[in-house]
Amino acid sequence: MSAKILGLIILLVLIIIFSLQNTQPISIKLLFWEANASSAFLILITFILGLGMGMILGTWKKPAKKPLN
Repeated sequence: MSAKILGLIILLVLIIIFSLQNTQPISIKLLFWEANASSAFLILITFILGLGMGMILGTWKKPAKKPLN
């Protein structure tokens, strides 16, 4: 098992433990929009979105620089 996968599994377990210990409902307000959700749900959604963005940006290739002559 590679170190990245092992690290990801450990991080996921810690996130799940943290989110299960913080289950109180919270209110979210953005401009004219308001929603109530448990903090466990919001923690997991934020983690998944961050992981997805990291994967997308991690695979984004930068254009090769032209050598100076």
